[in-house]
Amino acid sequence: MAYVYVYAPFSGTIWGKSTYCNGSAHTVVRNLEGGSPMDIGNVSENTSIRFMASSLVKSIRTRRAPVCATQTGDWNQGVIVDMFAQYNQQCYIGSVAYGHVKNWVANGNHNTRTLTLGKLPADCNCGCSDGIHVHTQAKHGTITGLAQCAGSRVYSGSTWIYRYQWNSGWC
Repeated sequence: MAYVYVYAPFSGTIWGKSTYCNGSAHTVVRNLEGGSPMDIGNVSENTSIRFMASSLVKSIRTRRAPVCATQTGDWNQGVIVDMFAQYNQQCYIGSVAYGHVKNWVANGNHNTRTLTLGKLPADCNCGCSDGIHVHTQAKHGTITGLAQCAGSRVYSGSTWIYRYQWNSGWC
């Protein structure tokens, strides 16, 4: 059994995971699919949001999805990245979603394991995760590594945030 890893989309700090700082449950956004919600913040507006996965990922599909029922504009924009073990979107592994994205990438297929998805919008003052942040969720993956600890610093391209089990015999 091998693992596929998704890395932090930028360098920042893990804020909320299964609960917000006030103890209430962290929202799992149905439109973004999956679970294991996590917010990554302590960054500035216009920070690039970059999808990066380990080398078992050969291709991806990007899809847009709305995020917040209570927000409009860029705070309501999200991108889902479906990962595949073969080129041309064959042999599905799982998905990771990014919420609160402006200047988002178009829906499409890409034979790559890295892609800039968009940028972070200005602060929304929405809930306990006030401040500029990206909301992430995983479908078929789990939170892993330093991302398991709220308050941990994560680094773009080097800190794993989600892990997916993978077996090449599944294709």
